[in-house]
Amino acid sequence: MSPDSSHDKQQVRSPPFKITADCAAREAVIELSAGMLAAARGYEECIVNGEDVECLHQYRVSLRKTRSLISLLKQVYPSELQLSIKQRLAALSARSNELRDLDVYLQDWGDYVDMLPEHLHVGMMAMFVDFESRQHEEKQKLARWLKSADYLQEMEWLETVFSRGYLVAETPVSEKPVYPLVTKKLRKHYRKVCQLGCAITPDTPDQQLHQLRIECKKLRYLLDFFGPLYEKKSSKQLLTALKKLQDTLGRFNDYSVQQAFLRRYMENNRAQPELVSSVQALLAIFKNRFSAVRGEIQPAFKAFASEETEQRVKRLLNSA
Repeated sequence: MSPDSSHDKQQVRSPPFKITADCAAREAVIELSAGMLAAARGYEECIVNGEDVECLHQYRVSLRKTRSLISLLKQVYPSELQLSIKQRLAALSARSNELRDLDVYLQDWGDYVDMLPEHLHVGMMAMFVDFESRQHEEKQKLARWLKSADYLQEMEWLETVFSRGYLVAETPVSEKPVYPLVTKKLRKHYRKVCQLGCAITPDTPDQQLHQLRIECKKLRYLLDFFGPLYEKKSSKQLLTALKKLQDTLGRFNDYSVQQAFLRRYMENNRAQPELVSSVQALLAIFKNRFSAVRGEIQPAFKAFASEETEQRVKRLLNSA
């Protein structure tokens, strides 16, 4: 599994927020962002203490969803401030990228070993011994960062930006009701998902399939953030249908990420022939799985883009 799969196996829910259809767009973004940033900060102590790898995962998801919200509703802030917020959130997440990689692979080490015949286990175990050593180093590095003055300063800056009364220039949409803006975004990203999905053929480049996955994620986040503004049944049904497509696209991304990671690792450890042999065998397995799930994407999209889904979207976008 990839470090931060688009179909997070353990769903991290956004905290509940009281946002109404006539709430000002910037106020809605502030409310959501402040809550998600607070959720991220709630995991800091757990991460520093090394209590549970899931703490780091949820910390990262909170930061990622905050960044996605700022991107999706970027018009509520002046462009320079919006860009600064995104860059700071991305930099905060990047500090834990390597540790998250290692956490995921170490969690699944038993599955990796089970995939290989016994004569390849020695090389595989050498890789995981290396991962454990690096994981320990990265945990210490991240703990120092989370306790540093620089980190606290970054978080204080974001908390200030996401606080009520923070003075920043208005934009053409910042004080307008959030409902019409979100409805426009939902319609846009749903159409984009359909456009990309309908173009899928057996020869579609991988990059276009990844773009479909990204558009599905944007649509998913909009529904996660603002679903309560719409008719409950239609919102829930659309989300359920979208999740099924995302599951397939998520596995496609997982196998892509796994192959890239293992190739890099193998190239950096060419001096260890047993390890290289084990990684090559794993790569062959993941290549086959990647090809298989790639073939599942077009049927999965067709199942999503049904007449029933189209009617749900129409009902959703016409509801208040």
